[in-house]
Amino acid sequence: MELGKRSLPLPVLLNVHLPSDVTPPPLIATSQIEGWDGISVMLDGGPFDENPIPEALRTSLREAMDGSGLGRWKGLADVYGARVRPDLGEGPVLAEVISSMLFPVLLRDPRAFARAMGRLKEEEPCHPPVYAPGAANGTNLEALVYLGVEIIDDISSRSDAAQDIYYTMSGTIPLSGQGKAPEPSDFCPCQACMGISSAGKGTERKALLAEHNKGTLVRRFKLARAMLLKGTLREHLMGALSGKPEWLAAVRTIESGGWPSLHAHTHSWKPVEKVFVTYRDDLFHPDLSLWARRMREDYMPVKRPILLMLPCSARKPYSLSRTHQRINAALAGIKGLRRSVHMVVLTSPLGAVPMELETLYPAAHYDIPVTGEWFPEESALMRDLVSSIITKGAYKEAVCYFEGARAVFPQAVESGELNGVRFVHVPEVTSSGGGVDKLRAALSDIVPGHDPGQGATRPDVEESLSLVRFSLDADLTDLPDLSSRYDRSGQVLLSGRKKLVLFKPQGPQPTLHCGKVLWEKVGTGNGRRVEIEDFTPTGTVFSQGVRSASGSIRPGDIVLVGTAERFKAIGRAMVPGKWMTSGRRGNAVRILEHI
Repeated sequence: MELGKRSLPLPVLLNVHLPSDVTPPPLIATSQIEGWDGISVMLDGGPFDENPIPEALRTSLREAMDGSGLGRWKGLADVYGARVRPDLGEGPVLAEVISSMLFPVLLRDPRAFARAMGRLKEEEPCHPPVYAPGAANGTNLEALVYLGVEIIDDISSRSDAAQDIYYTMSGTIPLSGQGKAPEPSDFCPCQACMGISSAGKGTERKALLAEHNKGTLVRRFKLARAMLLKGTLREHLMGALSGKPEWLAAVRTIESGGWPSLHAHTHSWKPVEKVFVTYRDDLFHPDLSLWARRMREDYMPVKRPILLMLPCSARKPYSLSRTHQRINAALAGIKGLRRSVHMVVLTSPLGAVPMELETLYPAAHYDIPVTGEWFPEESALMRDLVSSIITKGAYKEAVCYFEGARAVFPQAVESGELNGVRFVHVPEVTSSGGGVDKLRAALSDIVPGHDPGQGATRPDVEESLSLVRFSLDADLTDLPDLSSRYDRSGQVLLSGRKKLVLFKPQGPQPTLHCGKVLWEKVGTGNGRRVEIEDFTPTGTVFSQGVRSASGSIRPGDIVLVGTAERFKAIGRAMVPGKWMTSGRRGNAVRILEHI
């Protein structure tokens, strides 16, 4: 975020020094985040007509006020909707930070707040950062950060202390009321807690409790910020939402349609080791939902006559697991198997993972507790994605070697048909391994009748092209003399002697030669593109230098960078393609390799 001549990191937690009779406004805010010290936050934002809030938030505010009975007061939305103006010593910067004097109304219903944030993101995706004065507390801090509030403060830590509410790293505890009150010094070693018990009930106790609450809020904010920068804020949030159904409802609201463009901002790749699926709500994690959406919309299966559905495994990628190594060993030697059979893993929470995509994020990065029982939404997702694959493919037979087949495909098991394709169910016998022998016997009977013969595209090349098309939106099938092999850098796809794509742990990455070939292609399937001004891109390309970008680009996507005349670099998108040309200032593409 840029204010005046300074660039400031977000999100931020401000320590607001409240005005008194001897300290009039503007409020002075300091922060634990470098770059924010000494900022004045002015709540006297000026006349509403000179400093209007976005229409998206004003609409949400009016709805919330109507629901609370305040809608009959004409003009009240304008008062609640005033903006604040930060002053960094250069004078106030107008209309940069949206004031949340409206949020006390919205926060009465966290679902209404989530809808308001979703509406704001949808209608004004590059809006100024949202400031929610007094909104963050020991219950909702992580949820506010996840839902998009970039600037919060510690005002509630003091007001809650006055109500004898004690902050912990996971929630709040009332120190007064029914039953024996807990002793803060029993579970917190800070100096404030050590003194609370002996401070009585007066002003000193409230001051010590406020000091503890503030320190806890700061620690929780720093942890949430670190998780956000690491890409694991949602996993952290779900643990923090235990016992907070109203804020879990807010998360469900934003993820189930409250923000229609959520998937355009969801990362297609992250540098994380695991995506943990611990709670039922994790089945709707945006990163996992994006996989299902891309399978429906972008994936084109390899042209093979037999679809083989296999179980997942704890170890990822699946091919490294003992389960799949045992299956592959049992099927070895069946003539024409690789040319005829397309293997797809059935799994929750992703639904279906074609084996040629098994190394991609998040297919190679999720971990879920396995019980052998499937929730209805898990079975429905598997059924939906398999139907999509069959519809787009050229299959004649579908063989299902999967323990949950009767739960996922009950009608197909009974009728022997799935989406117009013959369905063969081979029960998986995990304890004795006898099911593998039955699978081999079934495929030994089926494959010979569908073997396309030696003239078909080499299976390894076909699978590499499918992976490239899905991951890079690049169609390389028309290039001559395609082959796939391994060298010291790993697997590579070549055209003649020219390397086209390197298959790295982070996913396929085109070479500079491949980038040039794609840049000069016309039509579809020529990669995701970012056209820049005429300069040599190194390090990071900023939005100010971008002239156009493919609208399908999501954060994490590999992109081609160049001018209208020539290709210049390979990079990884840091923001959605639409953001790169929206007037928003900041990072757009991190360059991986340039000419």
